[in-house]
Amino acid sequence: MCNENSLFKSEARYLVRRRDTDLWAQVLLETNSYRRPLIDQVVQTALSETQDPEDVSVTVKAFMTADLPNELIELLEKIVLDENSIFRDHRYVLLLRWIYIRIVTLDVVFTVLSFRCASLLYV
Repeated sequence: MCNENSLFKSEARYLVRRRDTDLWAQVLLETNSYRRPLIDQVVQTALSETQDPEDVSVTVKAFMTADLPNELIELLEKIVLDENSIFRDHRYVLLLRWIYIRIVTLDVVFTVLSFRCASLLYV
C-alpha cells in the first residue's frame, strides 16, 4: 500500500524504527521495483531524524546483508557528514572508510580479471 501510494518517507521511518531484519531483507530485495525510492527516503529522511544508535546499526546491517555497498556509502556519508548528526562518531567514520576501501579493492580486482580474461580470448 505504501509503495503504490508513494509513501516512501513513511515506510522508511517505519522500517528504521521497527528494526526488523526480516522486513529489511524483504524490502531490499533486488526484485523490489520500489527499492531505490525507499532507499532514498531512508538516507534523506529517516536516518537523519533518528537519535537512536540502534536504529542506525540495524539499518547499516540490513544494507550490508543486502549487499548494497554504494547505497551503504551514501547512507554512511549522510550520517557522518551531516553537521547536525549525533552520529559523527569515529566508529561510523571508520566503517565508511572500510566499506569504501572494500569497494575500491573489488573494482580493481574485477578490472584485473577483465583484462586477463580479455587477453586470453586473443591468444
